[in-house]
Amino acid sequence: MTWLGAPIPILQGIYAKYYGFSLTTLATIILLARFFDAITDPLIGYYSDRYARRTGTRKPFILAGGLLLILSAYFLYVPIGGDIGESSNVSVAYFTFWFMALYLAMTLFEIPHSALGQ
Repeated sequence: MTWLGAPIPILQGIYAKYYGFSLTTLATIILLARFFDAITDPLIGYYSDRYARRTGTRKPFILAGGLLLILSAYFLYVPIGGDIGESSNVSVAYFTFWFMALYLAMTLFEIPHSALGQ
């Protein structure tokens, strides 16, 4: 998890420099993603606890989070159609979607995984 989350601060500079995103736009996207994360953390925890009470396992949440994490990290760190330069197809919507998907995936994986040890 650390290896997938560590490049996030560097990623912002790359999108600003090579894809022409303004720093204000990137800051707004990051703020929205953090608000989204603040909302999804307790929701995932609640539904993970309910599911574990009924079935005795949290593994489907961890599996879904892991698969989404692979997918979102790939598209965020290796943009499709993201040739560096003027012909880039990477948009603000593309970055926003995959950035928020990465945070959702981390939540889906980490919250139930942390609860397994209790």
